[in-house]
Amino acid sequence: MKNKILALIFILISFWSVFFLLQNESIYKYTFRPIASNWIIENNERILKEKPYEKLSNENLVQWDTWHYKLIKESGYDTKKAGGDYIFAFFPLFPLIWKITHLPTIGILFLNYIFFAIGLLLLLKLYDNNNLNLLLISITFPGIVCFMLPYTEATFLLATAIGIVGYMKGKYWIYFMGMCLASMARPAIVILLLSFVLVELYYLIQSKNILNFLKSLLKNTFPIIVGTLIVGLIQLKYNSGNIFAFFKAQSAWDKKLRIPHNISDWSHEGFSMNIAVIFFIVIPILAFLILYALKNKNNKTKEILKNEYIKLLSLVFLIGTSLSILLYQNGNLHGLHRYIICSPFFFILLFTSFQDIVKIKIEIRMFFILSFFLIGIFCLSFIPYSTYWNFSDFGFFVFSFAFSLWLFQDFKTYLIYKIFLITTVFFNIIWSTYLFNTYISNSWIFT
Repeated sequence: MKNKILALIFILISFWSVFFLLQNESIYKYTFRPIASNWIIENNERILKEKPYEKLSNENLVQWDTWHYKLIKESGYDTKKAGGDYIFAFFPLFPLIWKITHLPTIGILFLNYIFFAIGLLLLLKLYDNNNLNLLLISITFPGIVCFMLPYTEATFLLATAIGIVGYMKGKYWIYFMGMCLASMARPAIVILLLSFVLVELYYLIQSKNILNFLKSLLKNTFPIIVGTLIVGLIQLKYNSGNIFAFFKAQSAWDKKLRIPHNISDWSHEGFSMNIAVIFFIVIPILAFLILYALKNKNNKTKEILKNEYIKLLSLVFLIGTSLSILLYQNGNLHGLHRYIICSPFFFILLFTSFQDIVKIKIEIRMFFILSFFLIGIFCLSFIPYSTYWNFSDFGFFVFSFAFSLWLFQDFKTYLIYKIFLITTVFFNIIWSTYLFNTYISNSWIFT
């Protein structure tokens, strides 16, 4: 555990060291400038310019969704200050923690990283006590910079991790507390409830025990329902007019079920990572889920194994999240990598699924990753939204490297693997600082 804590501290120090170094004109000129320009706002337009990173301040950290969380922290759900009822789409737990701690915006970055680190360590300890290699792989996936922003991802990860620990240890009060808090952090009730229902239905088909199905479903979903009702009551206090006002607020974002077309995003940085998520995460998970169901369809389950239950729940949740984005945003992929990679259920699969992967021959794994890598390159080259190749596409390559490291963990003792791992960690730190600078510059939204 000590080595893992030191590794997480080292990553944090490395991130901030690189970020502050690239604020220096001379260092930027001879290192980063030859390969990348940075986003700035000039004459009310977002443009790329050969310019060092922005100086960090409490003011420029309040961008994008953070503005809404800060408003809730300071004024509650004030629809007049927010400019509309859409403020009810943002859940209150993270702003409440921010308010209680009295931290400045810069301070909340470090609290979020602590939450992220604790949540990650809880999950890793639950599934693998001694695998430092797996911890390092988990932080090489691009997009984890969201845990460094004043966003709710770290709170959701920690709360869910506490809930999962409670479930696995058979301590329902810990499970209840964790999942109740998680439900107050992010509006995940629909997908999370549907995931539980589908998993319970799967076990019902096997066991044919309706009573156990109803008891287990109620027991597992009760804290999620309670947490969501608490959110509704808090919002009702601010004259939301409806205990489920957050549903109405989200419906105003033009999310309708339709066949996706005109594939696009809110930023090219986000697009490169989202393409990688589709080919390296979503498609393999969907294939694995189908194969898992077919393989076990005739099993007569008398006792539900907790590990298998959480693993199946994670698979269903990530597929449900992916489909909700792919089918309800009319081809716009924004948010996909954030809601997949920054999800506790992604880390659960990352920590538990290699035992299934290692049974697959090396040649098949190699064919799989090369095929999806080339298809991803093809998409980035020919989808109209994607323009000429530049540093904004680097996230796709970092993601490919990170996934390769996970896919071939059976080579982790080899020197070349260790060099590749260290290199990828470094690449992701560079990419994460670039995204962080994009955020504080109020450039195109990648989250």
